[in-house]
Amino acid sequence: MVIFHLERFTLLIPIYGSHKGDKLKALKNLLFEELKGLNVEISNIDIIRYGYPEITLEGMDLEAARNYLCWLYESPRSFYDLKEGEVRKGWLKSVGKVGFGLFVDTGVVDPYTETLIPLFKVREQLVNGEKVSTKNIVNLYGFIDYFPLQLKILKIDQGVKQIEAELSEGQINLFKKWIQDRLDRIVVTDITRQRVRKAVIKSGHLKDIVAIERLGLLENVVVCKYGTNAPGLIKDIGPFIREAKLSAFRPKKIRAFKKKNKGEIKILLQ
Repeated sequence: MVIFHLERFTLLIPIYGSHKGDKLKALKNLLFEELKGLNVEISNIDIIRYGYPEITLEGMDLEAARNYLCWLYESPRSFYDLKEGEVRKGWLKSVGKVGFGLFVDTGVVDPYTETLIPLFKVREQLVNGEKVSTKNIVNLYGFIDYFPLQLKILKIDQGVKQIEAELSEGQINLFKKWIQDRLDRIVVTDITRQRVRKAVIKSGHLKDIVAIERLGLLENVVVCKYGTNAPGLIKDIGPFIREAKLSAFRPKKIRAFKKKNKGEIKILLQ
């Protein structure tokens, strides 16, 4: 009889909100697709500290499977192992609740520490250095809790346990692409891609979208057809996925802001 060893590890895929059983099932299905071709089985998935899933695998290809999934999705990191200059993915937290920047969960644990993008950096990277409030930048870009971002770590203060970062080059380029293609987008968090698609179909708006792109397990973006208004779709789609958070990323609004005169800031952000 062949006895397989077990492999347990944690992935940087936050599981949050309600209906966690359904979300774990969706995660298992996603990982099953990723591991096709390997002699390995997902025997268990548990939510552990800070909402991250612990994966238990068994089979002959344990090491290859673990290494591949950790490369693909990353893993939580100890605060003391974090390095300045490294790039990490993360998710916005407590959006709009503080005025001095944006806080992001980048999977830093032991101790758990959220990463701050200071307001001056947010202004520098997103609004041409204009003295705009955090709240107005959040509204301009449609930022909501668990909006996924990729960051570059700039400063780690071991004494007070603080981390500061900026948006990575890849994240800035993604926003530039979204702005340049002129298509409205709806960012949806706290729900699976399958549920988003069902909501779009039930609302009768499948003909009004280009695609539903996965940003994460529970983070997706609905790409609207040219000329389709994202806030209008949100109004119609929202009732079918009441537990989700939805926001509009509107290139027209951002492009107008970037061309503004300083006196026009309040008008453009309304």
